[in-house]
Amino acid sequence: MLLAVLFGSLVGISLGLTGGGGSTFAVPLLIYGLGFAFQQATALSLAVVGITALYGAVLHRGQGHVLWFEGIVLGLGGVAGVPLGRFCAQHLSERTALILFAALMVYIASRMLFPAWGPSAPAWLQCGARTTTSQLFQPKCVARLLGAGFVTGILSGLFGVGGGFLLIPALLVVAQATIVQAMATSLVSIVIIAAAGVSSSAHLLNSVGVVVPGLFLFGSAGGMTAGVAIKKKCAPRTLQIVFGVSVLLAALFVFVANAG
Repeated sequence: MLLAVLFGSLVGISLGLTGGGGSTFAVPLLIYGLGFAFQQATALSLAVVGITALYGAVLHRGQGHVLWFEGIVLGLGGVAGVPLGRFCAQHLSERTALILFAALMVYIASRMLFPAWGPSAPAWLQCGARTTTSQLFQPKCVARLLGAGFVTGILSGLFGVGGGFLLIPALLVVAQATIVQAMATSLVSIVIIAAAGVSSSAHLLNSVGVVVPGLFLFGSAGGMTAGVAIKKKCAPRTLQIVFGVSVLLAALFVFVANAG
């Protein structure tokens, strides 16, 4: 029971501090730390991360960092992509899915830690800096946000994650958000995408009980509160590095656990 609270707090701190990576930690911790099966872990992870992200979005609301329109549109695009990801997941073995997931995390982490590496995002992906509300309702901007969300939704359905580690780069590139805005806004999208994922896998939660998941959620909520408080004292680049390192460490753990 204490492990459930401890592991949940790690997930919450990750979400609160970086706005992403919650499921990145939750899935391995639920599988290797608390003994859940892979399918149960992915469904439970989405439920806990979704609820915790909702709590985090409320905490961020008073700070003015959440870009609600961008977050909601990204989330709706993600909802459309979840079923396709779920379909693809049925044709992959657990080990293959986890290794692909870890490889994707390494790429995302490298882009966060070394933003100068690799080609810059093409201009056609960008909505442009947020200047007026009317600019956000332009069809091309909405389409780009929906498209970015759709890709995130596919990967969310495929790997059982909320997608924060993908939503943050999408917000940085497409919406031209600051890192602080992206981390806060991603929580809104995670809530919507996670809800879609849970609804399609709710049957997997019938046998998990309520005690351990409840304690895991309790720890996650506490971690979220601590993460949001700590983040106020951190510089944007520091947050970017923390996010990149946290994702990289999780990826290395998954690689090691599935080696051989």
